[in-house]
Amino acid sequence: MKLSPVEPLEGDDEHPEQTEQEKKFAALEGRIHKITSQGRLLKWRVEKSKYKLPPCGIVGRVAGFSAQARKRLLEYMATIRYAENAPGYFVSLTYPDDKIPKGKDAFNKQRFKFWRYLERERSIGVCGIWRLEWKPRQTGRWVGCLAPHFHLMIFGCVNLDEDYIRSVWKRSIGDSRWISVDCQMMLSEKQCGTYVAKYCAKNSPLDSIPNLNKLYFGGRAWGRHMKELIVRHEVQEWNLTTVDFLDGIYEYGASSVPMASRGNNHSFTVFGDIAIEIGELIEQNYIDYQFGVQ
Repeated sequence: MKLSPVEPLEGDDEHPEQTEQEKKFAALEGRIHKITSQGRLLKWRVEKSKYKLPPCGIVGRVAGFSAQARKRLLEYMATIRYAENAPGYFVSLTYPDDKIPKGKDAFNKQRFKFWRYLERERSIGVCGIWRLEWKPRQTGRWVGCLAPHFHLMIFGCVNLDEDYIRSVWKRSIGDSRWISVDCQMMLSEKQCGTYVAKYCAKNSPLDSIPNLNKLYFGGRAWGRHMKELIVRHEVQEWNLTTVDFLDGIYEYGASSVPMASRGNNHSFTVFGDIAIEIGELIEQNYIDYQFGVQ
């Protein structure tokens, strides 16, 4: 029969010789570190037990671009191998004042048509990511009124330009007038990160306002087209109990995230170069640990 350890009473200093760092380290004993590295994304989860309760509750209706939706988009973008998906394009699509769709079904139908025209006319292997954003009109009859537009990252196509994108979008929404669009080729991975931060993943409270009106409910704020064709980094996973080499790496990673400290046992997520660096540190130290290298 295995007995559970007895918790010491408050104020009972059983090990007065322990340093503060040793006490923090001892507090993590029995916990499991679940670490996932994928490209420029690293998730570090500190779990108290290997057994987890199943999710419960009812999933509600999509209510705009929530903080969790933004986090999932950033995490997905950080796992893409941009060089292997080249050529790629940044595309923006707008609507005329009198052609704004009413309801998510209309948005989905027009977006579906746009992707299908690209597949039929340019490449069957076209894939990408889309983001629906709402902003006030800057010009025209409805200045100041909220209007939707799409940001897209398109992979698997060649020779895209504004004139062609405009013609495809006009056919998709059933309009023959001039429409403002934008099309730029991806030049580097750094440029992709800038575009994602500036357009795709920016957090705006205006994205939730249209969802309060059932007539203009736009549905999901972002999604993927033919996601199985998007080349991503391989996933590396480590499930470790507390070992010596994790202590310093955890402190290094958590120091870049506000409110994450070793003493509080917080999980954290990091993006970019620091995610790659922490992943490499864990992999090398784990190999050394397995073979007893000091």
